[in-house]
Amino acid sequence: MGCGFTSVQGGMGSMSGSSAAIRAAASLSDQHQHLAKDLFNAAFMSVWTELTEELQDRLTGSLLTALETSNHPDVIQTILNLAEFMDHSERGPLPIAYDRLGKSAEETKAYAKALRYKELQIHKHLNRGGGGLTTEDCQALITYANKLNVQEEAAGVVRYAEQHEMVIP
Repeated sequence: MGCGFTSVQGGMGSMSGSSAAIRAAASLSDQHQHLAKDLFNAAFMSVWTELTEELQDRLTGSLLTALETSNHPDVIQTILNLAEFMDHSERGPLPIAYDRLGKSAEETKAYAKALRYKELQIHKHLNRGGGGLTTEDCQALITYANKLNVQEEAAGVVRYAEQHEMVIP
């Protein structure tokens, strides 16, 4: 893997004091990189739950910095996969804005993730009493649906835009 990913994984493995299973697997993962990658999300969750709010904020800041500055798609994909893992955990999502995750997904051509984060961003906006979809929302949804060859979704968004007299470039 390289690019700092192994050092992050190694650090997570050594920090996983609360999980005996992860601690036991840490030395094995040093020898088998694929295992380390497979254990990363569980190790992160084990560490995350033990951190103070201040340390969680600092770690979130480090993840954001990596998303914003990394030129390595593997690092970005790992963070995106971690964010998705955390979304489905009882501990809730990582405190990283959906628009940031979506932008990172788009930059790495992970269009299914980009579409998911755009939909989550829209859903959150609507739940807060925001108006309907914007022209930019529609354009992004159509673009992602087309890239994923999901023509029905793209056509549905086009119909919505037409009904709301939007001009989609």
